[in-house]
Amino acid sequence: MVGPHFMRVGPDNKPATRDDERVRLFGVNLSHEANFPAPERAKEVAATLRSLGFNAVRLHHMDTLPTDDPQSFKSSLTQGPYPSLHTGALNRLKQFIPALKQEGIYVNLNLMVGYQFRPEQDQVPALDNQGTPPDRGSPVHLFHPRLVELQTLHARRLLAHLNLGNDPVLAQVELVNESSLAAAWLHWDRGYWDRQIRGPYAQELTRQWHAWALARYGNAKAACATWGTCDDTLPGILSPAKADGLLLGTPGGGTYARLKQKAEDSVQKLANQLGLGSSKSSKPNAIHPLLRDFLTFVVDTDRRFMDRLRDVVRAATRPDLPVTGTQANFGGPLNLLSHTQMDYVDVHHYTDHPDFPGGSWSWTDWRIRNSAVAGPEFVNLLNLSAYRDHGRPFVVSEFSQPYPNTQGHDIVPVMALLGAQQDWDGLYLFDYVDEHPDRNTPHNFNLQGDWARAALVGLSARIFRLATVPALTATQVTPLEPEALLVAASKRQRPDALELFWRTDLNMGIPQGLASRHGHGQDKSTASSRSGAIAPPALRYVEDERLLTAASPLVAAIIGEVAADDTRVAGDLSVKADRRAPKQAVTLLAHSLDGLPLRNATSMLLATPAFVVGSQPASLPPRPQKLVPYRGDKDWWTLEPAPPHQGEPSSPRSAIGPLWLERKPLRVSLVSSHPRIRVHPLGPRGERMPALPDSAVLKTPQGFEIALNQSKEQTALWFEIVRTP
Repeated sequence: MVGPHFMRVGPDNKPATRDDERVRLFGVNLSHEANFPAPERAKEVAATLRSLGFNAVRLHHMDTLPTDDPQSFKSSLTQGPYPSLHTGALNRLKQFIPALKQEGIYVNLNLMVGYQFRPEQDQVPALDNQGTPPDRGSPVHLFHPRLVELQTLHARRLLAHLNLGNDPVLAQVELVNESSLAAAWLHWDRGYWDRQIRGPYAQELTRQWHAWALARYGNAKAACATWGTCDDTLPGILSPAKADGLLLGTPGGGTYARLKQKAEDSVQKLANQLGLGSSKSSKPNAIHPLLRDFLTFVVDTDRRFMDRLRDVVRAATRPDLPVTGTQANFGGPLNLLSHTQMDYVDVHHYTDHPDFPGGSWSWTDWRIRNSAVAGPEFVNLLNLSAYRDHGRPFVVSEFSQPYPNTQGHDIVPVMALLGAQQDWDGLYLFDYVDEHPDRNTPHNFNLQGDWARAALVGLSARIFRLATVPALTATQVTPLEPEALLVAASKRQRPDALELFWRTDLNMGIPQGLASRHGHGQDKSTASSRSGAIAPPALRYVEDERLLTAASPLVAAIIGEVAADDTRVAGDLSVKADRRAPKQAVTLLAHSLDGLPLRNATSMLLATPAFVVGSQPASLPPRPQKLVPYRGDKDWWTLEPAPPHQGEPSSPRSAIGPLWLERKPLRVSLVSSHPRIRVHPLGPRGERMPALPDSAVLKTPQGFEIALNQSKEQTALWFEIVRTP
């Protein structure tokens, strides 16, 4: 059932009644063949996902790797004309979904993700005379009649084969992944639009643009009179480069306009930091009428596709199935306008996504910043609320901080803490596993085998699903007028145009994001208002110190940097780093397991993850693989090359054993009402290991001081703390 939040219909089987129950989705992505486990493994996989705390899976990249091999189960499609279904893979999925349902796990079904249309086989136009096919994720999928019709056929065939009908296990459907005309127009690469929309596709989009303009103005002469840029002949489609000269008040064209906007943003950022508030009016600036009309056409074209596919999906399933189009932050302000009829808002977020100077997704030429989510990246998390609509559920269907980022484990609890406090509705980690069914070492984005992140997933699920960190009671709603959104897109012409508008024009930043549930809405009466009693927020962020803390009765967390002998406090939890390190990255997360406040809890879990890294290939004796500056640049990092990749800048982002756990000696203090406790390091499966010696657990007037990770034998990713008689 759809409304401001996802709801489960109660026993009376009537929506919007008192017995309905709120559902928060804490999920994980499955990619490629992970969507199609063998029948004998389906129940095991579902049970494992449940044991990790997941109550939803996102069936992702099912269409990316079509195969005609009946014994290969990595795609829902064969290599026949699209959409030719791989019945073997889908029959496996039909057995997997009931296993998920039995474990209380919902399904988020993705339709168009990675399939690449082939001109000859699929009878679609090529981009040029050389037969170049449209790229994966191309915006032409959303407007060319042949491609749209094929996608509607695919949706009908797939949903009919899965036969989910009114089955509530199907909780969400996403129509297309990270793609829209809006996203192409606001792409980081300003040449992307012209490369993707050319040949027959440019001709078709031009035809639709002219039809739109004639429907609006009646004839070309009236349109040209309004625009002031033509006589009696309508102009072609307006690429970002062509739009540069239309920015008003910019005699130097688009380059001058972007420099001017950058300077204004810098001044506003300084004003915000000095507490001077917004130096601008929230009303939109002028926008050239031709540019306004073309961006409105882009919005209308995307909306037409989304609405049509939504209707196809609902006709094949049920009228109240939550459906969304694509990710709102891939198209920014324009996607907010095109998605008004979608049932929920969806975004993606990555901290330190790998960059590929040597070519897309290269295994041996890549780099990362090795940045921490509790560092400067934190404001980017808070700015996700720019896309949050208070009238609809809000979902982050992909988030990650992949291997080998040394603080990659932090993203899971931070997203859970922030999502709970902001009262979001769904979080999906990317991803569980993609190609190897039994991975046991860290690999790229995979959770399976990444033991540092795995130790935090269950606690993070409790925080988010059970709201053990309560939502903020204050709400701030900012109406965003369509004109303001069009101006934001035209002025900045980049994917984060909405976030820049949010941060600079509206002065929404860290203080607002931690003090109230904020987002946009249509109710003008609540503009920039706060409602409800103000309660102290659980989360606190100290930007200068790169430190995030959380304190609620059941949860305490300390995530960030701790200097030598400095003490960091979060409610009933505090930590002091090893004096031998000048500054140390620390992650601590404590959660009561018996429902009592931490100081009274008879059982609690304390997670203390650290970096887990693989061995340098061919090293004798084995040694940990190192992060090294990428081509000598200390602003970028990569894994040191190793056989057989000598001469390349990088080694693959995949660990080989044996694994190495970074040991971080810490002194943790707990406020406790108990006279005595016992602290057990836990093994990989959560099994208890011998308790820490009494000398490591000292009684204090307020509770206990615990010396953790003082020896190799008792170093662990997590600990169970129990009261003893």
